[in-house]
Amino acid sequence: MSAPGTSLEHIFPGPSELSKLMRGHDWSSTSLGPPQDWPQGLRVPLGMMLTSRFEMWLGWGPDIAFFYNDAYVPTLGSKHPGAVGQPMRLVWKEVFAAVEDRIRSVMIDGVATWDKALLLLLERNGYPEETYHTFSYSPLRGDSGAVEGLMCVVTEETERVISERRLTTLRMLADGLNGIQVRDEAIEAVRATLAANRKDFPFALIFLHEPDGQWVGQPATADAACLIGHDWPLADIDDGDTGIRVDIKDVAAAVPLGAWEARATQALLVPIAQVGSKPLGAMVLGLNPHRPDDKDIHGFAELIATQISGALTSIDALNSERRRAERIWLNSRDLIVVVDADGIFRSISPSWTRILGHDIDDVVGCSFLDFVHPDDANSSHGAIDTSLRSNGIDLFENRYLDTDGRVHWISWNTSVEGGLIYANGRDITAEKTQADALAQAESQLRQAQKMEAVGQLTGGIAHDFNNMLAVVIGSLD
Repeated sequence: MSAPGTSLEHIFPGPSELSKLMRGHDWSSTSLGPPQDWPQGLRVPLGMMLTSRFEMWLGWGPDIAFFYNDAYVPTLGSKHPGAVGQPMRLVWKEVFAAVEDRIRSVMIDGVATWDKALLLLLERNGYPEETYHTFSYSPLRGDSGAVEGLMCVVTEETERVISERRLTTLRMLADGLNGIQVRDEAIEAVRATLAANRKDFPFALIFLHEPDGQWVGQPATADAACLIGHDWPLADIDDGDTGIRVDIKDVAAAVPLGAWEARATQALLVPIAQVGSKPLGAMVLGLNPHRPDDKDIHGFAELIATQISGALTSIDALNSERRRAERIWLNSRDLIVVVDADGIFRSISPSWTRILGHDIDDVVGCSFLDFVHPDDANSSHGAIDTSLRSNGIDLFENRYLDTDGRVHWISWNTSVEGGLIYANGRDITAEKTQADALAQAESQLRQAQKMEAVGQLTGGIAHDFNNMLAVVIGSLD
């Protein structure tokens, strides 16, 4: 049912760009004919859409002629303003097959649809672009009551979906690298993370510096091994370049697809940097062919490289500390042992063999009672209990027997961690021997001094007695 005489300002209300554009459009050349003849079933939702600030588009008639509002223009991109009045099949020809079943549900069955963050590769900027949309198709009925069109209320969620995906990748990588102590395990954590996100980076390689300065590459996604031998500009990374985009069309046939049906045509090189020195390595990351103009991808790649750098730096520092500890362990002149709460040796340093003579394999797994002097068994048991209660003891002394049955005095200092006692024992046998010898010498000296005093006393008494005897004899004479 038409409404002759209705003004275009009433049919296309408001001051919006699309209202003005539609008022000036030649509708008589379309299947819809002059706007004054359009049914109320189209005019009413059209007026509502044009005055709404929410993203919306409307399709009407057998061709689903396309109407949209200002809020929807960014979604159309370069298709605006040419999309006005065009059949929806032509406007979105690249994704029509993906949504055709939803359109049939509305137009034929009269049943509304709803999708959450649906992936659609829209050609709105000259290439198939990765986009995500949450939208609902609702039926629009004509004056006869039959479904003649549909209304789409839509929210583009591309930035949200991609941001969440990248945050998930960073969290997964952080979790995977947490506590890693071996380089190979760190690389496996990187592989597992990148395998879970083949959309941002369809393929990945990792190159690390060897001690001699040479680059050694390996795939960070399993199917990228064939690209390791490509002439990547790694020297530029060594020279301080923080990011290099490389055209890889010349090796397109070998480029893994990742999550897409199209191959990457560019790769990004980013350094795995370390403070105050040349990079530890570099990442080669295939770029998403459906987001060639992504301005945030470099920063995302740097965050990944930074996490890898932190893990590798920690591993190198740990290995350096481990080597230092091993040197201490191997070269220590003191006994270094690990004992559990039951007094069982879990580990001993090579110095045990040098001091006490037993092979390491003959000690580890055995009780300390097998080696300690029997007279010191009870006090040694007490020292273990005290260590566990007090988190360590200092200067506890007991005696151990070597393979020849000789006694060695050991002075122990201990600490406790994880239910194990870590002990450092110093052989003080020589000191004990010297102390005993000194004590014996002091005793002998004191005895000699006593005898000398007795001699002096006896001599004095004899002298006095002789004097007295002389007087008596003189008197008798």
